[in-house]
Amino acid sequence: MSEKPENRLDLSALDPRRDEERFERSVRSIAARLAPTLAARRARKPDLWTLLAAGQRPVLAAAAVLAVALVAALMRLGPLAAPGSSNAVSAHSRVASPKPAATRQPSTLLEAAGVPAAVAEWAETGTAPSGSSVLELGGG
Repeated sequence: MSEKPENRLDLSALDPRRDEERFERSVRSIAARLAPTLAARRARKPDLWTLLAAGQRPVLAAAAVLAVALVAALMRLGPLAAPGSSNAVSAHSRVASPKPAATRQPSTLLEAAGVPAAVAEWAETGTAPSGSSVLELGGG
C-alpha cells in the first residue's frame, strides 16, 4: 500500500505556493482591489435587514427560554376546561390551589397541552386517522 502508482498525475504546477513571491503579489493585489469596497461597506450605515440578522441569535435564544418557561407552566397547570363547560376552572384558581395528590402528572407535552388522547396518539405515532375516528372525536 505504501507504493506510489506509476501513472499518478503531477499536480505540483497547481500549487499556488510553489512560487512564494508570486503568491504574495497575488494576495496583495486582491487585497488592494477589495480595499475600497470593504471600506465603503464599513462606512455604510446598516439597513434594517442587517440589524435584524445581527440580532438573530439573541432573539432565538430568548424565544427558546420563553418556550421552555411556557412548557413548564403548561405542565404545572395541566389542561384547562373550555370556558363554557360546567367544570371550567380559571387559571388563577388552578395556581392558587395545589393539585390533589391522586392526580396523574401528564407524561407528554401533548397531554400537558390538553390535546385529546386520540389526537395525541395520531401525532405521536404518525398514523393518519380514519374518517370515523375523526367524526367520533367531533361528537358526530
